[in-house]
Amino acid sequence: MSKDAEDTKAALRMLCQSLAVGTDPAKAVHVDDAFLRRLAAAGRAQHAVPGGGTVRGYQSVGTILNAFSGSPPFSVRFMETVGRDMIAYDRESYAQWRGKPVAKDLGKWTPINNLGTWAPLGDLTRHYDLGPLLNPRQQLPAVPYDGRTDVLGSLLSVAAADSKGAQALLDYTPAGQHKSYLEYLLHERRSVWARTDHGASLGQTMRAAMSGHDGTSQKLFKEMTELVGNDVRQFYSYDKDHKLKFTDPHGQADDLSGMRYSLGEIMRAHLEDLDNSLAANKMGLKGPLDPADIDALFAEVAQDDQVFAALVRDQVGRTRAQIDRQYATGKGIDALLISEGNLFGHLLAMRREVLISHGVKVDAANAQMKSYIDQGIGLVPVPYADLFGNVSKGVYEQAVTSGYGKVGDWLAKQGEQGGGSAEQDAKTASDEQAVLSLLRQMSLGASVDYARDVGAKAAGESFADRRGKILPPEKWVGDSEKVNAFVKWCKKNNFEAPRISEDIESTINNSRKGAVSSFNAESGELAG
Repeated sequence: MSKDAEDTKAALRMLCQSLAVGTDPAKAVHVDDAFLRRLAAAGRAQHAVPGGGTVRGYQSVGTILNAFSGSPPFSVRFMETVGRDMIAYDRESYAQWRGKPVAKDLGKWTPINNLGTWAPLGDLTRHYDLGPLLNPRQQLPAVPYDGRTDVLGSLLSVAAADSKGAQALLDYTPAGQHKSYLEYLLHERRSVWARTDHGASLGQTMRAAMSGHDGTSQKLFKEMTELVGNDVRQFYSYDKDHKLKFTDPHGQADDLSGMRYSLGEIMRAHLEDLDNSLAANKMGLKGPLDPADIDALFAEVAQDDQVFAALVRDQVGRTRAQIDRQYATGKGIDALLISEGNLFGHLLAMRREVLISHGVKVDAANAQMKSYIDQGIGLVPVPYADLFGNVSKGVYEQAVTSGYGKVGDWLAKQGEQGGGSAEQDAKTASDEQAVLSLLRQMSLGASVDYARDVGAKAAGESFADRRGKILPPEKWVGDSEKVNAFVKWCKKNNFEAPRISEDIESTINNSRKGAVSSFNAESGELAG
């Protein structure tokens, strides 16, 4: 890269940092709100540039924002004044092109091949045909660069550095309008993202705004599931052969493919909400989220191997931590196994059905999970003291609510290193069998761990050594007589006996039907 380009980038970084600091009301020296309003007005205006022609002020702002290094974050006030106006300007321009008043719902998105010459307002690298020299936003996943830039992508990449700033942009509905900026960016503007980063920058901002458990995060998360659910269902139907059918006549299904990683991260942060909603639906109750929207989200993100594997790891860790907590507090595990098996079943069913509907035969990620189970990953005792500093009821609670990713990563690592049981002979054939095997392993492993931790003795039992100490379960889990003997011993000594009831097995086996049939309802037509 030339020295001129390096010098220009350094100047832009300095301008970006000065803009962030100078517009932050929390700093000792900062500009007032009137300055921000003037900046927004200047952003909309046209300005003459050397060599002839004009640019919009927001093109310059977008170029400066591209130089953002991650800190200091831009203030909520900046996002409320300048950021919201940048979105408003974009929406007005898009609505004008579509010939609809901006106050009205723009409705269905316009297919990318029908956008014609309309494109979002680009930064100065587009205007001066500089290519990616001044626009390498390193924090975004690489996407093919075709010369198109988008000042909203620049804004959203900056907003993603602070949850409050991200929420200020997405949790906002202008006066006189009925749709939030989240709905505009995620639904109405869908095809526009296909011309730039396929929604990667929007996904980052959504992740920052929705991954918490405060009221605003929960509200935005619910709104997002409804919007994504409605859109994704337009590409799938529950066919007469009871399989998922994929239809994409306008080539729109991957418009937001750059967002899938962030969607997966958001879902990982809200596994409890997903679990509670599916469990409530199974009992005929209304949960916080619509199960049909959950299945649509699974269908969208599970196409990505990395996202799917991360979700599975987290759910494995969360399930094991919950089982360990139940044993530590002397509570039963039947209801827990039904609930977690149901969530596993929906995730695995949507992964399999979506890939099949796309014509994909080989599923390496599912095979990897089954390999972990065949290795006996559910039998491995979790070293809570090493992972969280100590072992206590508080630690179990921490692992269940926020630390399950750490537990899942550790268990997966044991599977990759062959740390499970090399003596496991039975190989899982279906996804449902995989879930049953995993839960069976976890309930057995947790009950053995608890019995060993409290110093229980089983003198003379086939699953214990000569001193009566219970052997690690991977040593005898393949022997049904010893497993049955252990279950009888648990009942005799008032320990929670590990078992998979018919209710649990039925729930898991029926989870695929429930997940796929959620696409049976009419969900509207694709845009034409």
